[in-house]
Amino acid sequence: MNCPEYQDMLSAYLDRELPQEDHKEVARHLESCAACQGELSSLLAIKEKLRGTHLPSMPADLIAQIETQTLFRAPWWEKAKVWGVPALALAAALGTWAILSLRTLSAPHLPPTIPVAQLPKPQASGEHPVVAWHTPSDSDTEKNVQ
Repeated sequence: MNCPEYQDMLSAYLDRELPQEDHKEVARHLESCAACQGELSSLLAIKEKLRGTHLPSMPADLIAQIETQTLFRAPWWEKAKVWGVPALALAAALGTWAILSLRTLSAPHLPPTIPVAQLPKPQASGEHPVVAWHTPSDSDTEKNVQ
């Protein structure tokens, strides 16, 4: 590296913001370079002068305003408590509705059940019904199945 590159790193060197390897390298360079030592001295003088400078104080109402917007603001989880219960109830209702809707859509559509006593009786025509069972008490002991 050359001197301008080292001089760009001097402020970070003073503030101890450089990685350890770079800090050591700048320190080695400062031991042998009078120009960079002069630049470092100038930066130290500026830093000392700024430390002694009196800064104007902020108005109390501005400090209070900043604190209410940063320090005293409720965390996000406190705000979530307000909406948490209604949101949970809504999610449960929607989930229940979805499950019931899916059950209704996927259920097989069976015809309504009719009691045997209400089934229509075959007409007395010459044709045999699809399935007819004769009991042994009947004169015919065969099962007529077509």
